[in-house]
Amino acid sequence: MRSIAKYVRKHLLLFVGVIALILLLDALLYFFAFQDMVRPNQGTSSPGYMTEQTAGQLSYNDGDYSLSSEQQGRLRQHAIWAMLIAENGSVVWQFDLPNEIPQTYSIQDIAVLSRNYLQDYPVFVWGRDDGLLVLGYPKDSYTKLTSNFLPYDSVKNLPWFTFGIFLLDALLLFGAYLLSSRRISKHIDPIIQSISTLSKGQSVQLHVTGELSEIGKSLNQASEILNKKDHARAHWIAGVSHDIRTPLSMIMGYADRLAQSSFADEKTKEQAAIIRRQSVKIKELIEDLNLTSQLEYAMQPMRISEVSPAKLIREMIAEFINSGLDNRYTFDVQIEDTLQSKTIHADAKLLKRALRNLIQNSITHNPDGCTIVVNMNTENDQLYMSVSDNGKGVSADMLKNIVGALKRNNQESDYASSRHGLGLMIVRRIVEAHHGRMTIHSNSGNGFEVKMIFNG
Repeated sequence: MRSIAKYVRKHLLLFVGVIALILLLDALLYFFAFQDMVRPNQGTSSPGYMTEQTAGQLSYNDGDYSLSSEQQGRLRQHAIWAMLIAENGSVVWQFDLPNEIPQTYSIQDIAVLSRNYLQDYPVFVWGRDDGLLVLGYPKDSYTKLTSNFLPYDSVKNLPWFTFGIFLLDALLLFGAYLLSSRRISKHIDPIIQSISTLSKGQSVQLHVTGELSEIGKSLNQASEILNKKDHARAHWIAGVSHDIRTPLSMIMGYADRLAQSSFADEKTKEQAAIIRRQSVKIKELIEDLNLTSQLEYAMQPMRISEVSPAKLIREMIAEFINSGLDNRYTFDVQIEDTLQSKTIHADAKLLKRALRNLIQNSITHNPDGCTIVVNMNTENDQLYMSVSDNGKGVSADMLKNIVGALKRNNQESDYASSRHGLGLMIVRRIVEAHHGRMTIHSNSGNGFEVKMIFNG
């Protein structure tokens, strides 16, 4: 969308502007720093000025050279020594000359020292009619270049100054990154969160201003459209379920009367009983479909109360046993003694429905009989309720399809569309409505287990 491109361009230009500003700041820092370091050596204490003043105040009278006391004081103040080399290369005058300094020089020596150093002393020269004036500064006070000279401190401090500038640049860039990141996150994070929420089938209401307001409006419109479709679907399922109940009740009633009628022959009674049983299955499927829809779209009212899970388990098993369950199916109830009186906040009706679906699941898919184990325990402050059997189970591929269908809420898959799959989907919806989670374990030939995990 154009708003995204505009948003990205804006922040890229902002970041480029920050880099340009940092480079400008670097240039200014270098200028003022080096100007500050060099300026003190460009005034009255600079080699050029000091050499010129010494040459001007050095006089020759009565066969001897003399330098004004004022200039001598300036030279000593800066630890500068001086000498005058005559045209024959000999030193004819000297001032505080170090012992290691030679007294005679060749033309080559003079050429070298005038451009470089003399015994590691940075020296500076000034031409006079009677010779060459040489001023020597303390060692490590100046560094000399072939075309210029710089204070030694300036060159010595250059690496540290460069490192400081680099560190300052890094801090400024990092600060710019943090500010930009926070600003971008402030605008992008709500959009990402809304997209994630929409992907889970939940509605969103996003309030975004600025360049990304167009995206916010689009997400709100998409959420509104999905909400309308979800509500239309849920109401359609509820309406169809309601419309089917009345004629289905009549069919079940007439089939029941016909199956018990003394006027009907045995074949007719048998067919009427089949109609009644299939009608009951249709009714249960409609109820399951309606409950799934209500749970999926949060239209099922939750009647939360203090519930004893142990009591619900015993009641549920008693219902199956009293309903004339085949002797090929047996129950094994495993509840820790400390949990017999434990209560949780839950919807008792929905929890019983979940247990019924899981137990019925084991019965339906093990027609040759099995042992159904209902277990309840605690671990890490969580309550575990599981229903397992020692029946035929499912293969690894089938288990993968089951879990995948439940995660995708895919009610159109072969497994999820079966009575078995719809039952598990209802269980999952019930568990999630109680802020819990469900796990499934199975191996072909080694039974099937479903665990419901709730916060204790």
